[in-house]
Amino acid sequence: MNRRMCVKIARDVLAQLRLRRYKATPGIYVQIDSPELTSIINNKSCTEYDKTARESFKDFFKSSKKTTCQVCAIGAAFVSLVNIENKCSVDEMCADKSMWERLEKYFGSDNMDLMESAFECYTTNNFSTPYEMQEVAAEWGSQYKNPTDRLRAIMLNVIRNKGDFKLPKKYLAKYMKGE
Repeated sequence: MNRRMCVKIARDVLAQLRLRRYKATPGIYVQIDSPELTSIINNKSCTEYDKTARESFKDFFKSSKKTTCQVCAIGAAFVSLVNIENKCSVDEMCADKSMWERLEKYFGSDNMDLMESAFECYTTNNFSTPYEMQEVAAEWGSQYKNPTDRLRAIMLNVIRNKGDFKLPKKYLAKYMKGE
C-alpha cells in the first residue's frame, strides 16, 4: 500500500468538495454530471462524442468547469486517483469496473471496506473485513448526518492517520467488547 498516495488522494477529494466539483451521494459510486456530455448526447453527435469519450478524463474534468461528479467515498477516491494519475478516458470513467482493483493497491481492501461502510452507514458485502468492524465503521459514519460532512471526515481521518483509515478508540472499544 502506498500511504503517500492515499494522503494525496484524500487531499484532492477535500479540494474537489471545496470547489463543489464532487457531490457526496450515498448509493452511487461515480456519476458524471456534465452539461457538455449531455449536449453532445442530446444532439446525437457521434463524432463529437467519440472524440470526447477518448479524451483524458483529467483533461476533460479540468477544462469543463461545469462538470461535477456524484460520488461515494470509494468513488471520490477513484475520481481523485484518476485526476492524479491521468490514466483513464472519459468513456472508461463512465464504465470503469476496475475501480476497487485500482484503489486497492493504495488503500488495501480493509481500509476501503471501512471507508465505504462509514460513508454509506451500513456494512458492505465484502468478507475481507469482519462484519462487526464494518458495523462499527457504519456507526462512526452515522454521526455525520450530511453526506458531504461524512466524506470530509473520512478523508480527514485518512490524512490524520498518514494514509490509513482508523476508527477512533471509543468505537473500536465496542468492537473489542463484542457489543
